[in-house]
Amino acid sequence: MLVYTASTEIDATTEQVWDVLTDFSSYPAWSAFITGVGDTVVVGEPIQITLVTRGGRSSTFTPRLIALERGRRFAWSGHLLHPAIFTGVHELVLEPVSADRTRLIHRETLTGPLPYLMYPLLKMNSSSYRDYNAALKQRVESSDEPAKS
Repeated sequence: MLVYTASTEIDATTEQVWDVLTDFSSYPAWSAFITGVGDTVVVGEPIQITLVTRGGRSSTFTPRLIALERGRRFAWSGHLLHPAIFTGVHELVLEPVSADRTRLIHRETLTGPLPYLMYPLLKMNSSSYRDYNAALKQRVESSDEPAKS
């Protein structure tokens, strides 16, 4: 199993972070990594995700949404060829640090033999996770909008 994790703390409530994190239509305005999330966002159903690597390569795929827990976790899972060969679980997790500070954990867990063969390519994405976190932090902290109830 390979796990890539990037985390950052954001000066905002979990609700404020969640509102920006799940405002998928505005992703192109601030996220250079995850540039698109499809219109159908239902747990257990396929979800369309568009990623752009640091090298500028765009890729759209359709994993299954496995979690959409308000104020806490947004996650999807997909596989390549067969789940036993390559399965990836991508998670964005929010943890309250204090009343007005949130930790964002961006994690990718890969299982099967193929991730080890693709390690150099996959490792490049880990820096994209840090870039995404920094962009989300900047977007949330520069927002004047209070959290939605």
